[in-house]
Amino acid sequence: MSKPLYLDDTYQFECEAVVQGVKQVEGTPEYEVILDQTVFYPHGGGQPSDKGHMTSPTTVFNVEKVSKSRETSDIIHRGTFTEQPFTIDLPVKCKIDGDVRLLHSRYHLAGHLIRMAFIDLEVYDKWQPTLGNHSPTGAYVEFTQSDPTTTPEQVKSLMERLEPKCN
Repeated sequence: MSKPLYLDDTYQFECEAVVQGVKQVEGTPEYEVILDQTVFYPHGGGQPSDKGHMTSPTTVFNVEKVSKSRETSDIIHRGTFTEQPFTIDLPVKCKIDGDVRLLHSRYHLAGHLIRMAFIDLEVYDKWQPTLGNHSPTGAYVEFTQSDPTTTPEQVKSLMERLEPKCN
């Protein structure tokens, strides 16, 4: 299992790690790399994954997407090599784009603040978050109401109270 360093420090943008697995994605030039530990945040909870690169003395691995395996809890880094692929037990240096990480985390936090506004307005029992996207290209939090008798006027009133609470 990959140790998720990003959970301990959102502002840690670099680390050293050891390659645990390398596999080419069938039919593509892309590879999946698993490390013993990582600063790369995987896609999840509506937040996009980090991007960045890993380096060894002989090659660079450009990380385009990161996910977490439900079966093994490994953090899977997907991308392309500039030269030959890494080998198992190779030490590598990892670096993410810190500006993008901080932007994504602010969008993610905003989603939680919206949820807290629903709680503060004492309507959370009737409105539950069901879906969210915390990316700069389409951020939203979708709520589903549990009371089928809610009128459009009540929704409008809630929105009028919600905006200043969020601000």
